[in-house]
Amino acid sequence: MWDRAQRLGVVGTGQLAQVEDGARVLLCGLVSALREINTKNGNRMGFVTIEDVEGTIEVTIFPELFKQSVVHLRSGSPLLVRGKVEGTTTARKLLADDVRPLPAEAERAAESATPMPRACRVVVPPDGSSDPLPALRAICEAHRGTVPLALRLRIDGNEVDVRSRTLRVRPSAAFVEAVEGLLGPGSVTVEG
Repeated sequence: MWDRAQRLGVVGTGQLAQVEDGARVLLCGLVSALREINTKNGNRMGFVTIEDVEGTIEVTIFPELFKQSVVHLRSGSPLLVRGKVEGTTTARKLLADDVRPLPAEAERAAESATPMPRACRVVVPPDGSSDPLPALRAICEAHRGTVPLALRLRIDGNEVDVRSRTLRVRPSAAFVEAVEGLLGPGSVTVEG
């Protein structure tokens, strides 16, 4: 996803501190939070958190554009968001002009041919010698997608299930192979 987006001239959220206030930019990422409100006129608008590989940014979407793009915002698919940068260099925001899905005809056709999994669970075995979580996060970052991720951890002798609010994965064969290479066979379960 990120390679395709970069060819379109996308700016990463980590670069926005260097962008001049009022500049128009193109971002690519996944919606990690969506808050809808009614305006004084009774129209719906939204505040969306877009997440990419570098971080997150809050995007304001006014009523007309919100009406046109709400289906895309709720789809869980990667989005291209064009808009005007505002705020201080440490608290950037974006006022959206355009929201559309990232073009991926081949990927979309392949994904629509198979049912979408509901969740991906990863069991992290207890291992006192090293912390596998940074390596696991890197694998998940490399296989970003739309499927919610849950981890089962052993903490102080108790098993705890933790669901990521921001990280979603594409549980492909390559993802399963990479995670099982790190954590052992059977550590990944995809619920369909």
